[in-house]
Amino acid sequence: MESQSKVDISFASGDQKNNYRVAALMVSDGKLLAMRDSQSSYLYLPGGRVQMGEAAEPAIMRELKEDLHISAQIEHPLWLSQSFFTRLMAAKIIMNCVCIF
Repeated sequence: MESQSKVDISFASGDQKNNYRVAALMVSDGKLLAMRDSQSSYLYLPGGRVQMGEAAEPAIMRELKEDLHISAQIEHPLWLSQSFFTRLMAAKIIMNCVCIF
């Protein structure tokens, strides 16, 4: 059986892009872990896009292992958020991001 590469649940239409992502709320000693990359002027919670056929819980575990090289334990999902914002990259992109925290 051939292995299939996983595809992120993300699609673009014109100048709009839609993402389904998960994020972890990680608190230690009263401090919240937030991240920033070289392309972003804002902070965000660790996580990433969910792949086709993947549930939210395995997706956040995979993302934490890939990005932070840690194994975490999920206590419970906290909330669902939908955000609309404009991101300036090579072109102006209107983002719609659905995220489970």
